[in-house]
Formats: sequence, structure tokens, C-alpha cells
Amino acid sequence: MKYSILFILILGCFFSIYSQDSKTFEAKTIGDANLYKFEPLSLPPFIKPQRMNIDPETKIKTVIDTLIFELNNLEYFKKDNISFELTRIENIVFPNKTFRIGIINIIDQNKIALGTYFQGSSGGAMTSVTITSNLFQPQ
Repeated sequence: MKYSILFILILGCFFSIYSQDSKTFEAKTIGDANLYKFEPLSLPPFIKPQRMNIDPETKIKTVIDTLIFELNNLEYFKKDNISFELTRIENIVFPNKTFRIGIINIIDQNKIALGTYFQGSSGGAMTSVTITSNLFQPQ
């Protein structure tokens, strides 16, 4: 069974995508951005960034899929068979710009994520930082 949690990726803020044409979004490349995989640690600093080598000509949709793939391969989630999937990208239209919002499902086949990963101050914080760091790419 899938537990869905909505994570908002405001791609327009991070990748400068403001076109209302979805074909422009599909064709847009990542450019010269530095991307990192953030792995949780049990001791401070609690998260370890590892630079990812991604070709500047890579399409943004492929970059998002790669970020989710890397998140799925973190031992932190992998050990309990928890994974993530991009279900769709929605357009939020404002008068001056359009934002692309990624909707990501958390797939929890063992039904333990809510109690194990999102409950409590330490576990909840570690999970939140790990997911948001990997998907939002704070730099």
C-alpha cells in the first residue's frame, strides 16, 4: 500500500523555469548547477553531502528522476523498503509566472514510515532534512 505525502518542489525557483509552455519545461536543461546527494549520519553534522556528476545538458525531468533515484538508494530508507516516486508535475499559474510543482509519493510497503521515520523530534527531523535536502538541493 502506498502512503502519499505531498512534497512541493517549486522548480521555477531552483531551475529558472517560468515558461507557460510545458514543452519548454521538457526541453530545459540543468545547465551549470551543482547537485548533491545528502546522506544522513548518526552523529553531527547529521548529514553528509556528496557531489553528483551530472552533465549540464541533462534535461530537468531526468535530473528530478535522478534525485529521486539517489534518495531511493540511501541506506536510511532502503533498509526498510521505503521508496519515492514522482507521480506528476502540476502547473501553478500566476499572472507573471508559472511554477512547476512535483508531486512525490512515499511508497511504504511495510507500513512503518509514519511511526518510524516521521514520529518524534529526532527521527522526524532526520527524515525531513534528508528528504528536503535531496529534493530541494539547498545550496
